[in-house]
Amino acid sequence: MDSGNNISGHKRSRGSITATPTTTTTTTSTTRSATSSNGRGKRKGEKNNNNNNSRDNHDVELENSIKEILNKTQRPHNSIRELVKQLVTIVRVSSVNRKKTLGFLINQIKKSLAIQQQQHHQQRQSAKSTITPIEGFYTFISLFIAKDYELYENDSFLSILVKVLAKISNSQHYYIRFNTCRFLFMIINQFTRSDSIPLNDDIVQDILQILLVRVKDNKPIVRNISVQSLSRLQDNDEQQQDVAFNSLLQSLLNDELDTVRENIIKVICFKKPFLPQLLSRTNDNSTRVREKTQMVIERELGKGTFDNDAQSWLTIIQYGLKDRNHQLQKKYQTMLCSHIKTNHQSRISSFLSMFSVDQLVENEKTFKSLLLMLFENGLLPSIIATATATTSVTTTPDIDFKRIVQEKQQLAPHDVLMWKVYVSKFSSKLNKDNNNSSDSNNNNNNTLEQKLPDSLELLEYIKSSNDKYTSQNFISIFKCYPSTIINNYIVELQNVLVDLNQDIKLKLIILKLLKSYSKKDTEYFYDLFFKTFQDLRENEIGFEEMSFTNITTKLHCLEMIREIIDDQSPITDDNDINTLFEFIVGCITHQSELVREKALVCFGLLLTYYYFDNERDTLKQFQNPLNVLEFVIKNDRDQVKLAAVKTGFDIIAFRLKEFDDSFLGNFSFSFLNLLIESLHTHPPFEVLYFEGISKLFKQGILLEQGIFDHLIKYYFTPSDIEASIASKQILTCFFVIFPQQSTTSINLFYKSFKSVIQHFLYKEPKNVQKKLFPRIIDFYLEHLKPKSEKRKETCEIFINQIFIDFLEAIIVFHKCIYDKETNCNTTTNLNSLTITTDNDENNNNNNNRKIVNILLGEKSNIYFLTLLFSRFELYPYLNIGKIRCLIQILKQINPKVESKLKNIYETSNRLIGKIQDYRDYSENEKIELNQELDQLCLKPDTIEAVQQTINQPDYIIISDDDDDDNTENNNDDDEVQIKLEPIDESDQEQEQDEVMMDVEENIFHMEEDQSQQSQQSQEQYTIPKKDENNNGSPKSQCRIM
Repeated sequence: MDSGNNISGHKRSRGSITATPTTTTTTTSTTRSATSSNGRGKRKGEKNNNNNNSRDNHDVELENSIKEILNKTQRPHNSIRELVKQLVTIVRVSSVNRKKTLGFLINQIKKSLAIQQQQHHQQRQSAKSTITPIEGFYTFISLFIAKDYELYENDSFLSILVKVLAKISNSQHYYIRFNTCRFLFMIINQFTRSDSIPLNDDIVQDILQILLVRVKDNKPIVRNISVQSLSRLQDNDEQQQDVAFNSLLQSLLNDELDTVRENIIKVICFKKPFLPQLLSRTNDNSTRVREKTQMVIERELGKGTFDNDAQSWLTIIQYGLKDRNHQLQKKYQTMLCSHIKTNHQSRISSFLSMFSVDQLVENEKTFKSLLLMLFENGLLPSIIATATATTSVTTTPDIDFKRIVQEKQQLAPHDVLMWKVYVSKFSSKLNKDNNNSSDSNNNNNNTLEQKLPDSLELLEYIKSSNDKYTSQNFISIFKCYPSTIINNYIVELQNVLVDLNQDIKLKLIILKLLKSYSKKDTEYFYDLFFKTFQDLRENEIGFEEMSFTNITTKLHCLEMIREIIDDQSPITDDNDINTLFEFIVGCITHQSELVREKALVCFGLLLTYYYFDNERDTLKQFQNPLNVLEFVIKNDRDQVKLAAVKTGFDIIAFRLKEFDDSFLGNFSFSFLNLLIESLHTHPPFEVLYFEGISKLFKQGILLEQGIFDHLIKYYFTPSDIEASIASKQILTCFFVIFPQQSTTSINLFYKSFKSVIQHFLYKEPKNVQKKLFPRIIDFYLEHLKPKSEKRKETCEIFINQIFIDFLEAIIVFHKCIYDKETNCNTTTNLNSLTITTDNDENNNNNNNRKIVNILLGEKSNIYFLTLLFSRFELYPYLNIGKIRCLIQILKQINPKVESKLKNIYETSNRLIGKIQDYRDYSENEKIELNQELDQLCLKPDTIEAVQQTINQPDYIIISDDDDDDNTENNNDDDEVQIKLEPIDESDQEQEQDEVMMDVEENIFHMEEDQSQQSQQSQEQYTIPKKDENNNGSPKSQCRIM
């Protein structure tokens, strides 16, 4: 290295940091002036000069030798030791050499510590065979320090260097402080080796003073390296007086940085007096700290550190088994089970015996959780194992309850607790044969009552606190003794159901159990329920509607109604059903918002299971459910409105598959129309609407083309409203799955393309959003890519047809605009655009160019054609005939336009192959091309039909169109029309209006008079009547136009 280089962080770029020390400026000795004028004085002066020059040369040689050695520290690890030997040899030559060498090294160390390294941890992860320059330098110096300490213990280089480092470690620059501590860490490592001599106390104290300050540094990176250094100075034999250990302990308890606490846990050496500090980290905020703590605990378990330490085990159980991280929780479970199996021979009683009675009582829930976990992992209590000697420990034994009850008083407290938990957990599996026989034998009932332990009395669990554990106990006992409980405790159960002070969760558990064990006698259950229901409602008598008692009563009643309604064991009495209807509809108008929400849920369930039952004709006269939902949607608060929307969708999703009920069909589509009307006035409905509609499509319940088209149009309509963004996220997930879900879905998806393209072309004909169309085409091509060989042929056909549909839509769109602006019909002119020969080319060229310019001459038209080819050029199965027609049109464009379409033309050539000049075509080929060209033009009657569609409003048509398999017949004569007045006629609604057409025949046209459209705007619904001649249900098709 050149002597002119400097190792300095501010003079060296980050990418070129080196650790090789540089030379210092050689001090020039002063030449003694010759004072004597005689020859002897002159010779003496010359001698002195020679000595000084010799010393200078020696200093230079020494410095160069050291520099040469330091320059080689970038070599592999194994060569650094050889360099250390060379430097030791130089030092041992003389004390002068040693002094100069140490001074030179200190100078280089200072400079290296001033280097600001970027991402030091990445440098440490370099190749294993070599080390980075700065690491090589520190490794070399630390090895030299260790060797020097062996030779000069009392006057070692380390003792000098530590004092220098003590000053440097107080630098204002954090990277200097960090490098200093890291350097100390490498030095300490050399003296913790088994073959090294120990450091004297003075040096250790000096190093400790540096690290004790830096372990509280304001920079985390400095604190971390200080922790690692301190860990090497711990005295495992005298931890009480160990300064390094105590400092680490304080940092563990107080440092706010997770990584610092994590590093301390990894390196600190714990002994029994300090276990509480370690175990306190089992409840640390950082998951990584808790993970390291678990690893240390598991390591200490193998050393016997926690043997018979009840308080330590209690902490581990309290926090470890309830850890917020599921994986860490499983590790604690595995560790505990393994410890009990290994150290206690799988005897849970032996493990529990270390805990006092007070600990068991105060932490009963904690020990119950522990026992349940042990049981689930295959460990059984010893009392169970000894109950029947012939029973395998791995199975649930058949316990002799009578014997255990008699001996219970002689058991230790921990055995009693263990037995209680075990019985409550596995009681459903015990005495199964006796339980089955008890249903038909009263004597067996008496036996069961004798076997029911005193400590598990039923009412004790019913009337005690309603926590999760209590509920599980009650469920297990009920399943074990259903007949005993129903026969002897039914009055107590009814009192619990009626009592407003009891938790509703416990009430629902009781109802569910009673219903499940009364399947053979549902009439008895419903008699019991409605009697309880009436008693419960008596609680609200005399209280105002918004009183706590009134609201609580309503909520309990509604929750209980929700629990009992299902289709497995329906209510058979019409009077009971009407009672529920009256109560629920009354709750829908209650002043409490929460009551109204709960009532709507029950209202939907009741409608789902009973209202549309064809056998219940009398119920259909009760009340129109649509009126109820409409009342809520238009008048209630937002949260209740949303609940009503969800209820409507739940009804449709559950029952729309059975479309033979005309009233249900009427309700379903009337509800959807009601919801669409409300979207403009209540944007939050959007999210629920699109979520509900997309689910109906995915489930195959709703397959209406018009509604599906509307989803895609909405998806591509720009909007910054928060509800719209959320709705489009729902639709994004829907479109990922639905298009190729089935044959029906892929047809729905393809058929929507033409409608969507025309919608955005005609929405603003004079200001078409050109950038939107690439997104639309990419969207369709992406979702029509075949995901399986089964769909490949169908997808290719649809992609080909999309190409044609897009081309035709553009040409027709521009022709319609031309007709509108010129007030003439260009059908004849378009049909006259033919393939000509050389003789008549000039005659027709001007006429053809005029027509072509109408269609293709504008920049916007060029954009659409470019879009067409850029999106479809990779598909070789396109209709070549149609493309030829387009090529022939392009070849007749004027040179200026043709130059802009050069890329399109070249793309076409690559796609089709070599295109023949039209002069080389045969007459038959020309006729064929002209016929294909004619297909791009519209017939006059179709144009007139388009013009007649101007000013048509948005509407939904639900008709009996043919389905995909053509299994149904249209029946337009049986259509029933229902018209609703629009809610809003504002400009925002006009922007939402869409002009739709039949996918097979009709086309779009632009608007002529927006004010006239606003006056004529209305919602039109066409709902089919049931075809009596058809056994199946008609498939409906819905178009949103």
